[in-house]
Amino acid sequence: MPATSDPNPVSPTAVNILYMNEDATGSSIDGFQIDGNNPALSSGVVVNGVDIDAIECIAGYDGTGNLTISNNILQNVSYAGIDMYNYYNSAAVTSNNYITNNRIDNIAQSPYGIGVLIYNNFYAAIEDNVMTDVRVGVQTGNFEKANTGSTNSISDNDIESSRRGIFHNLWYSNATPMTISGNDITTTTELQLTWEFH
Repeated sequence: MPATSDPNPVSPTAVNILYMNEDATGSSIDGFQIDGNNPALSSGVVVNGVDIDAIECIAGYDGTGNLTISNNILQNVSYAGIDMYNYYNSAAVTSNNYITNNRIDNIAQSPYGIGVLIYNNFYAAIEDNVMTDVRVGVQTGNFEKANTGSTNSISDNDIESSRRGIFHNLWYSNATPMTISGNDITTTTELQLTWEFH
């Protein structure tokens, strides 16, 4: 759980629970429960009755690769369950990343609320995950370089979303095609969000 509370994605003190920099390349995150709701804290941002204290469960913006993120429960954050963005190292292509068999729940804040976000040439196999009460299940963006590995699929996920199941976006130039298959997507009504300012 987060030690401090700031679930505002545009705040300079926004809270990521587990941040993976470039030194985390080759890591495996397996079998954890990562919860953005710390009952000892209060942000006043309530999503589906839960007070949210963090923006992301697992994040990396530095070109981290060769990751395995599997068999985890990720829940109760405002921006994304998993956000692998390659922002600070946008020249990098990272591959051989596996995001599989995770349970992702209650990530529904508009205009964010993304189960898994991969960006800037972070190629991954996103497979066999279950996502409930998310606004967007999986979102991709800004891929323009060829995959240097073997992972490039969004397959066999069970997604319950209020906006989009899969948002496959900004794929151009030399980007390797993404395989999207076998996903079970259910659209729900817009989920409840309450902001309270103190």
